[in-house]
Amino acid sequence: MTVGWDVPLSDGCLTILNYELYKDGIVEVSNISPTAFSYVDDITVGGSIGETIIYTLKAVNQAGESIHSEPLNIVVG
Repeated sequence: MTVGWDVPLSDGCLTILNYELYKDGIVEVSNISPTAFSYVDDITVGGSIGETIIYTLKAVNQAGESIHSEPLNIVVG
């Protein structure tokens, strides 16, 4: 499954260094390139039919981390 996102509306006046993708509240992957706007996750690993997986994203710049994005809820089918 591909999880994608758009460029943030504001970068806090500092260049975004990377993104962090969270899966069910735990960092799934950090240091995603600031020019990448998607991540491919193999949800067949550890995912059960009917299970809901919640993804959120943070942007990281020199000032620190943004707040979590709105959650993306995926039901494994």
